[in-house]
Amino acid sequence: MVDLDAFATDGHPTVERATPRAVADDARAALWAQLGHSPDAPERWPAAVPGASDTTGARGASGQVRGAAGRARDGGAR
Repeated sequence: MVDLDAFATDGHPTVERATPRAVADDARAALWAQLGHSPDAPERWPAAVPGASDTTGARGASGQVRGAAGRARDGGAR
């Protein structure tokens, strides 16, 4: 559900429960794996991660994220 009052006030939509928690968890894990870093060790993160902002799908984690979403959509079969 989108809170239209918050959108008018804040200038951006907040969408609650836009995707199942398991899909978000799988996507997050895929991104961290692709980056080669741990969310629990920010002191080891580089200032910038090459390829992390690639939105073309040519490289990076975008394919893995799409795969996680597809697995969840298909009931985990993949």
